[in-house]
Amino acid sequence: MEVQIEIRAAESGEIVVQAALRDDSPGHGYHFGDNFNVPNGASYDWTVTISPVQALRQEGAQTLWLDPVTWTGSFELDADGNPIGKAASLQ
Repeated sequence: MEVQIEIRAAESGEIVVQAALRDDSPGHGYHFGDNFNVPNGASYDWTVTISPVQALRQEGAQTLWLDPVTWTGSFELDADGNPIGKAASLQ
């Protein structure tokens, strides 16, 4: 499984983060994450793409989840780096 993240400055469209996230807890399921610094006082658009597992699959699951899944969203930071507005949530 691979997790890709891209964060763009909303105003200019400039890419400020583009990375493949690593699995933080091998042997305990998949938990991906990392920390990225982005400039304060700006708005951003993000895209996360998760590719399906390429490892050996259990019997009966060989044809499940064969295409990548992509989520998008946005966030804004104030001058001190604090998020403005409601936190992102799944619908």
